[in-house]
Amino acid sequence: MSNTEYRLIRSKRLLQKQRHIKRQIGLKKLYLINAIDQVEPKVSPHFYHKKNSLNCGRPRCGLCGNPRRVYKEITFQEKKFFENADDQIKQTL
Repeated sequence: MSNTEYRLIRSKRLLQKQRHIKRQIGLKKLYLINAIDQVEPKVSPHFYHKKNSLNCGRPRCGLCGNPRRVYKEITFQEKKFFENADDQIKQTL
């Protein structure tokens, strides 16, 4: 590849990161209109590069946490898997 192609690829990648950061900040402002400064202190925009803005960050949270840990129950994906496995066993018998 030539130098211009590398520049184009790099610029697309950087633009994608900037677009993701801008989207996360916009979502945060939309859902937490007046409580942004109260929820977390001022952080740099790059803080949202690999983080979801609506995730509270607490692993035991009922909304954000793992249901297996929080409610001591299996997840929806596991329920579907067990149902499909039961159906396959019944069909073979």
